[in-house]
Amino acid sequence: MRFSKSLIILIVGALLAVCFAGYSAGRVAPVKVVSKLEDPHKDLVVMVEASMVEIPLSELYSAGMPVISEGGKAVSVEHILECLKKPKSGVVKAGAKLAVSHGAVAETVSVIHQAYYAGPPTDRQLQYQDVGTSAKVKVRILSEDKISVEISFEHSGLDKGELNGDTGDTIIERNWTGSLTVDAGEPTIVGATQDENTGVFLIITVNI
Repeated sequence: MRFSKSLIILIVGALLAVCFAGYSAGRVAPVKVVSKLEDPHKDLVVMVEASMVEIPLSELYSAGMPVISEGGKAVSVEHILECLKKPKSGVVKAGAKLAVSHGAVAETVSVIHQAYYAGPPTDRQLQYQDVGTSAKVKVRILSEDKISVEISFEHSGLDKGELNGDTGDTIIERNWTGSLTVDAGEPTIVGATQDENTGVFLIITVNI
């Protein structure tokens, strides 16, 4: 039986169309997977050092400081470091060191049970109170030289009075809380306070 050339071409075309249709129906469309970018800082640890520094105002003025304003904006870290280089010109009263993972929180507490004398001279009594330093820090690395820091720093200590004076010993408390962005490796003033003769500053240094 002989088939015409055109009939053969028609049959072959129909078979190809059926095969292609079957392939298209059975093919699964590729699924597009969007992966979340990995935080480049996720495994890094930041070292935070906080120091509470006490300096006589006269020494700060000698170092070139103008007048202290609220928050310590008139005084620079350079003024404070200059005073600390000189004997008896300043002292680090308390401090804390913490290792904090990127995006995490770290806390340290150092407390002692302190004896002190309280009350009027005629009725001076020995008492006890927990005093010391605590610091809580959260950090987030913004770039290779910028770090966001949230810090809470609390310190209590004993100010010794004269045993036979008008007042006994006094417990002094100082607290700072703040959020700021700092340069890696650069000391930064977090807060400041002063009385008649003395300036007290909280300084932090952060290193990646």
